[in-house]
Amino acid sequence: MSFQQEVQRRDRCTVKGALTDHVVFVSGPEHEVAVVRRIYDWYVYGDMGDTEIARLLNTTGISSESGRPWSPPVVVNILTNEKYTGTLVYNRTTQKLQAPPTRNPRNQWICRRNAFPPLVDAETFRRAQELRQQRALRFSNDELLAMLRMIYREKGKVSTKTISEDGRLPAITVFSNRFGTLSKALELAKIPLTPRAMRLLQTRRSIEAIRREKLLEICECVNAAGGTIAAADHKNAFMLNDEFLVLIQVSRARRVHASKPFRWYVPLQSPAEAQFVIAIQLEPSHSSVRRIYLIPTADFSYPILVMREEWPDEFSRYECQCLPNIFGL
Repeated sequence: MSFQQEVQRRDRCTVKGALTDHVVFVSGPEHEVAVVRRIYDWYVYGDMGDTEIARLLNTTGISSESGRPWSPPVVVNILTNEKYTGTLVYNRTTQKLQAPPTRNPRNQWICRRNAFPPLVDAETFRRAQELRQQRALRFSNDELLAMLRMIYREKGKVSTKTISEDGRLPAITVFSNRFGTLSKALELAKIPLTPRAMRLLQTRRSIEAIRREKLLEICECVNAAGGTIAAADHKNAFMLNDEFLVLIQVSRARRVHASKPFRWYVPLQSPAEAQFVIAIQLEPSHSSVRRIYLIPTADFSYPILVMREEWPDEFSRYECQCLPNIFGL
């Protein structure tokens, strides 16, 4: 690239839009619009599921927007995204600094209706959402578990992939929503877990055991200090002295690669009304506690606190030696 070309490129990249500039949204290519409408027709009027639609699109040679093969999650996104009705939705998620994005409550979303011509009419979209709810409930627990056993007999294992690829089964979300997790569903169906699923299940059980143990210890500390403690609407929260909403977060060690340092993520705004968070930081083995923190949520404007292995003293001023110290014992 010549010097003149580089200058021209930088000029283009640094141009600011005027206040009078407007963004106009238009529909995509006609063949893509036709595919979207066909997906809705198949789902609403053809009684086809997400997996069946994805398989049909792949077998007919219709490419997705990304150029990759169609998958059930891509079909689900099309069938549940309001943008196809001409509605733009903003503020679905929040992300601060290096923290992972968090999904905002629906009442915080900003919707701009009739922002552009719809690809599907409002009635078809509404019907698609109703059908999705009805289809999720049309199978009993026993029927869902029987489906998992059938897949296990035929494939020798049950995973997210084997469920998504089988057109006879509902979407993977049906199993996770009904039973909490796929691992729990497999356990109820008496299907052995894969080694990876077993490790994840053991980790979840270890974390839950520590959470219960610490919650019981907190109750004992509050009673010993002469205070009161009451359950709150949120699973991991409690009311202290009828005044403070306190959230308990057990944070496990995570890292993207074996060569990378560990990270601990501590949600601070779930529920948003919590004034304090008791953060239980676990060792990488997930079997014991590394550190305990008492964190006032008012000290942070972002929704998730990120603790880094390479900066162990970053939040040392919030660290407590043990839970009794929090309550003056």
